[in-house]
Amino acid sequence: MTTSDLSPPPLAPPPLWIRLAVYPIAFLLAKLPTPFRRGICISLGWLIYYGMPKRRRLAHSNLHHAFPDWDRDKRSRIARRSSVSLVELGAFSLVSPFLSKKWLTTHIRVPSTSRVTIDEAFTNGKPTVIFIPHVAMIEALAVFPILHPLIHVGGLYRPLNQKALNQYVVYSRAKHGLELLSRKEGFSRCLTLLRNRAAVFILFDQAAGNPGATTLFLNRVCSATDLPGILAEKFQANLLMVYPRRTRGWNVEIEATLLEAEPNTRDITRVSNAWVEQMVQRSEAECADWQWLHNRWKIHHLPTDRLRFIQKKSFLPDTLPPSYRIWIDCPESIENPAHLEDFCQAILKSRPDAEITLMGSPRLLENPAILSPHHLLKMSPSQDAGYFKAYRESFPDLYLNLHDTPDFDQRGIWLDIPERFGWSHEKGDRPHLSHTFAIPDPAAWEALPELERWLTFARHFGLRNE
Repeated sequence: MTTSDLSPPPLAPPPLWIRLAVYPIAFLLAKLPTPFRRGICISLGWLIYYGMPKRRRLAHSNLHHAFPDWDRDKRSRIARRSSVSLVELGAFSLVSPFLSKKWLTTHIRVPSTSRVTIDEAFTNGKPTVIFIPHVAMIEALAVFPILHPLIHVGGLYRPLNQKALNQYVVYSRAKHGLELLSRKEGFSRCLTLLRNRAAVFILFDQAAGNPGATTLFLNRVCSATDLPGILAEKFQANLLMVYPRRTRGWNVEIEATLLEAEPNTRDITRVSNAWVEQMVQRSEAECADWQWLHNRWKIHHLPTDRLRFIQKKSFLPDTLPPSYRIWIDCPESIENPAHLEDFCQAILKSRPDAEITLMGSPRLLENPAILSPHHLLKMSPSQDAGYFKAYRESFPDLYLNLHDTPDFDQRGIWLDIPERFGWSHEKGDRPHLSHTFAIPDPAAWEALPELERWLTFARHFGLRNE
């Protein structure tokens, strides 16, 4: 609606120092010929890919989990293009205030089929919740009011921690008529817009952290944004997926689809995520435009929650595919191999999406007490770095070290596993592990049965329901 009561409040410009520092760079970048601008983005994207090994490893791990049949060459190709897309996302946000209306309407197109879909949503008397997937050219949707001026559009966003930069981002996004609504302070305004049958953009993703709802995305447990579903259910709103599909460089076609789902948060969340799953599998270009360099499946912020699910809402099915790759380093001195099987079962009960690989000697792993269909990495204790580095392409997520001494801690580093858990007798005595459980009472620890020691260690990192 375009009624006066929906007029947005006045927008304050960014601080003077931001305007002096950022505006000249943004203006120059906006005026550069397209090939030069594209070359800068490609160069910076490749610098991120080759100069930030942790990000590169994360992108490859995400792609390997999602598409395990892909070879390394294809993963590398997609990861490099995704690095460039990440730079282009930031660059477009920077320069968009200096792009003319003519440039924007020439390079950001709404095909006739999408315009019909948008008109249908905006003229049926219902409010509209607009779902925005986290792709490279999401910032292009800030110009949506220019492309479709007959509807008042607000956009929920998560404010940046740096206040001055946040003001610049808000100003650049709102310059062309999009009203920005902070999730911290603008939620009541969002409700007002929907009550008045206007439209609200919401960027939804699969890394909502603890406040999100656990669901599956590409056969892997994630914490999905369920706020769009909550709002759509409350107001019985249209479900409009708006996807800024890049055709080349900063040329974009707006693809609009009305989603069909049951009028409840669970099904709306499922349908919207399923749409993104299909999108990233349509072509390499569209796959690369998704943000693979981010930890899209991060469901917990704290390492002490790794071995459980803590979200208040779960949209998970009863049976989960094994996708969280836990590698357990088993000492030769285990007293009873049946205890190892019991430990694995406890982990699977607490994290039913776990895929467990046991590392140990053939004598231990061939014991008939090891019953479950775990992956087995049989090896001698003397294996060196080269042996373990050959398994990096398996992209494990978590390394659990059951050795009582630091002699084998480097294995987790050789495997390039980002999180490596073990226990420590003294502070700093196991520097090759990323996180340790500090034994509070060494004498009491030694008196515990073998299995109870392992369970106590695992409980520190979130094990429940064992």
